[in-house]
Amino acid sequence: MKEIGAPPALRALLWLPTPLRDLLAVLAASGAWLLDRQGCRSTLMPLLRQALACGRLKAAALSWRATFNAFQYWMDSAGVMFGPAGPTRRRGERSRFDGAPGLHEALAGGRGALLAASFHACFYFALLTRFEAPYQAFNQLPLHLVLPRRDAMLMAFIERIAALGGRRCGLIVMGDAAAAVQLSKALKRGELVLCMVDSVPDGAAVSLVTMFGRPTLLPAGFLMMASRLRAPVLTCHTERSGGAFVTRLSAPLWPAEDDGGAALGDALAAALEHNVRRRPGAWNSWLSLRQRWQMAADLTLQPES
Repeated sequence: MKEIGAPPALRALLWLPTPLRDLLAVLAASGAWLLDRQGCRSTLMPLLRQALACGRLKAAALSWRATFNAFQYWMDSAGVMFGPAGPTRRRGERSRFDGAPGLHEALAGGRGALLAASFHACFYFALLTRFEAPYQAFNQLPLHLVLPRRDAMLMAFIERIAALGGRRCGLIVMGDAAAAVQLSKALKRGELVLCMVDSVPDGAAVSLVTMFGRPTLLPAGFLMMASRLRAPVLTCHTERSGGAFVTRLSAPLWPAEDDGGAALGDALAAALEHNVRRRPGAWNSWLSLRQRWQMAADLTLQPES
């Protein structure tokens, strides 16, 4: 595969061994945290204390860890986009899925499965990861990624990592006239559809749920589609595991009859919160949570403290 061009300094950085790149991420994250770049300390600490009901010391440690995780995320993503193909493929070969039995149960219903993806480590390494026996057949299933908008860089990134992993990927762009039809057809064919749930694009339908004790929002379109088609939803996120990645799939969440996805949204919010509480410093979407808290407060006409 032809390598995508990048500035020489960045290319040199991406040729470094992963442990050395992680050390540079530690230094960069520490500097950013101390200087409070983009509010990584002054904004994250109060948010973490409010969500987790923890003390200042723990909130400080978690805010530093979240800052470091963001730098790791950037380096891992840049390595896919601009780095040599060989090391990226090898990291994918060392990665694994956790929770394949739950996906097997979900697909047995014949309506495909919706994967609700939340960002911890670089999720896209899931596109390089292969299911092991006895679930190798899942490697041949097409995976359709629902994107919030048309973004040339993101689409090029997905095309590259899918090619590196040999994964059949389709793209469904929210707002496109055919998006709902594409999603419906993919599920009816028994395929996988992955939806990003950590942000709510402008103009998107929303579902009001509760996370960390406060009203918040989830995109409602895929919840309504799951309810209409009786398709299961699984949470899906990727974590760093040494120099590789593990992508964790939850047990399937099944929609209740005739509720339009409301009960499913509540169950999904609880499952997402459980995943975050397990490793709060590894979650990349704390600021998105604050934004969705504010949007929910505006929607319900309640004052935001």
